[in-house]
Amino acid sequence: MKQTTVRMHMNPEEALGTINHVLEKEFRDREAHVNPAGEFEIWVGKGVYETYKENFGEAIEAYNKKQKRKDRRITDDEGDAVTGYIKSIKNSKRGKRKKVVEKKMDDGTIQKIEVESDNGQRILYELVVSAGNCNKLMDERGRVVYTDDGYEIHPYRMEREVNKRALKRFCREFENAYPNLKIAAAAYHADEQYLNGKGNYEWGIEHMHLNFIPVASGYTRGLSVQASISKALEQMGFKNGTDSDGIYRNAYWQFCDDAQKRFEYILNVEYILYCAENKLKPEELEILHPVRGTGKKNLDPDAYKTLKELENRKLSVNADLVEIQEQKQVVEEEVAEAKKRLKKVNTEAEDVLLDTFAEADERLAEVEADLLQKQMEMDEVEVSMKVETMIADAKMQDANNYFDDMVQNAKDMETAAKDYIEQCYKEYDGDFDKCKVALATIKKDIKKLQNELERTEQEDLQVDVDAELKQYLLTHFIVVNDTEVSLLDDFTEQVEKKKRRRNGTVENITHKLQRQVSDRLEGIDDYQKFLQMRCCDDNTEDLER
Repeated sequence: MKQTTVRMHMNPEEALGTINHVLEKEFRDREAHVNPAGEFEIWVGKGVYETYKENFGEAIEAYNKKQKRKDRRITDDEGDAVTGYIKSIKNSKRGKRKKVVEKKMDDGTIQKIEVESDNGQRILYELVVSAGNCNKLMDERGRVVYTDDGYEIHPYRMEREVNKRALKRFCREFENAYPNLKIAAAAYHADEQYLNGKGNYEWGIEHMHLNFIPVASGYTRGLSVQASISKALEQMGFKNGTDSDGIYRNAYWQFCDDAQKRFEYILNVEYILYCAENKLKPEELEILHPVRGTGKKNLDPDAYKTLKELENRKLSVNADLVEIQEQKQVVEEEVAEAKKRLKKVNTEAEDVLLDTFAEADERLAEVEADLLQKQMEMDEVEVSMKVETMIADAKMQDANNYFDDMVQNAKDMETAAKDYIEQCYKEYDGDFDKCKVALATIKKDIKKLQNELERTEQEDLQVDVDAELKQYLLTHFIVVNDTEVSLLDDFTEQVEKKKRRRNGTVENITHKLQRQVSDRLEGIDDYQKFLQMRCCDDNTEDLER
C-alpha cells in the first residue's frame, strides 16, 4: 500500500503582498530557498486588476450612474472606477481591529507593539495545494536514515509528475467546481530546496499557489455584485456548522475540506493513469489525515518553527539517552564481572582487581553524570515546549474573546436598528393621521363649492313690473327691423337675451370648475390610498428607500 498526505492551506493573511513570490521568477530567484534551475510555471496570469474589471466593472458603472453626488461615486484620483473599488476594499475597516501586545525581544526585554488583525475583507485570497511531504524516515532510535550518497528518504512523497498533473487538473476545474471564486493567478513551484544534515540540498515538495477573488451577487444596497468571501461561500452552500466529529467548523474550513476531497480524488485518478502509461502496477493509494478530528490548534509561523526545533532537539536528546543507557549497562556488567573475579583470585591478584574495580566505578560515575546532564537538557526542552503551548493557548483565547465581542456588537446593532425602525413607524403614523384629517376637510370644502355652483346654475333671472308700467309699455310701440313692436315685447326680448348670455357663461364656468374639482378629487383619492398603503405596509425595504 502506498501512503501519502495532501495539503490544502488557506493563507490567513492578505495574499496581495505575496503575489511577487507567486508569479515573478526574478523575484523568486533572489530568495534563499529557491533554486533558479528548478521548475517554475505560470498557469493563470490574468492579474488582480483585470479580474476585478471583468467581474465588477459593469456593477461599478451602473452604481456610479445612479449617484448624483460625485463624492459618492466609486473612483480613484485618476478617475479609474475599478482601482477605486480595489482601494475601498483595502481601506475598509470592517472585521479589522488593532490591539497592543507584549513581545519578548532578542535581548530579553519586553516591548509593547501594536498589531492589526487581518480577519476583514481582503482584495485577494490564496490557496496553497500539494500532495506528499518531506517527513524523513527514522530508525528505531529516532535518527534520520540517509541513502549511501547522503540524501534523506521521504516515504510519503508522491511522484513529481503525478503531483504536477493533479495540481494542473485541479486548477483547470476550479472555477467550474466553485463558480463564485474567480482565479486571478496560479503558479506551479517545484524550485524550492533546503540543506539536509549531511550537507546536501534536498528538493522541497512541489506545490501550487492559487490566488482567487470571491464574487457574490444579489445585493440591494451598494454594488449589485461585491467581493465578499462569506457570501460567496454561502451562495455555494458552505455555511458555519458542526462536522462529523462534533467540532464547530466555519465556512472557510468547510470549503477547504471540500476542495481537499476533490483534490484527493483527482490525485487518485492521475496516479492510476500515470502507472498505466508507464506500465507500472499501481498500489492502493492511502491518503493519511494525521490530525483530522483532533481539534488541533493552528500556530503562527514563528511558534510552529520554534515547536519543530524543540521536537528535533528532543529526538536528538532521546537518541543520546538511549546510547548512554546502553553504555551504562555495559559498565555495570563489567563491574559485576570484576566482583565475581575478585572473589576467585588469590591475594596477589587482589590489588590488580581492586584497581580494575576502581576504574570501573569511575567510568560508572562519569556515565551517570552524562546521563544526569542529558536529563536536565530534556527537562529544559519540555519546559520550553510548555511555554510555547501556553503562548498558543493565549492567542486562541484572544481570538475567542474577539469573536464574542463581534457577536455582542452585532446584537447591539440589531437592537438599535429595530428601535429606530419602530420610532420611524410611530412618527409616520402621527403624520399620516394629520394628513388624512386635512384631506377630509379639503374634500368637504370642495364638495360645498360644487353644491353652490349647481345652485347658482339653477337660479332664474326674473324682473318684476307693476301693472301701470306694464300698461304703458304695452300701448307704446317702436320699429325694430322694419317691424312695429310694443315696448313691452322689446323689453321682454332684451331680458331673454341677457338670460341666455348669462346661462351660457355660468354653464362654461360650471363645467370648468367641475373638471377641476373632479381632477382634484381623483388626486385626493390617490393620495389617500397611498397614505393607507404606507400606514398598513410593514416592509423594511420601503422604509429604507
